[in-house]
Amino acid sequence: MTTTTTVSTHLHFWEDDNGELVDATVLCSDYCHRSYCHDKGVPYTGWNGCHEVDAPQWCAYCEEAIS
Repeated sequence: MTTTTTVSTHLHFWEDDNGELVDATVLCSDYCHRSYCHDKGVPYTGWNGCHEVDAPQWCAYCEEAIS
């Protein structure tokens, strides 16, 4: 039996010029998502739902472990 552990995250999606998803950045909260976009100079396009991803993960903005 395999057990998978997941954590709930915010994701910032990166798209190419054709609108195709090419990458996603993992963030711990809406605050960090907004701050990350501000610091990177990219548009914050709003909350896109809570996403479950495989654990462990760390926030790309505050660098804290997401639990």
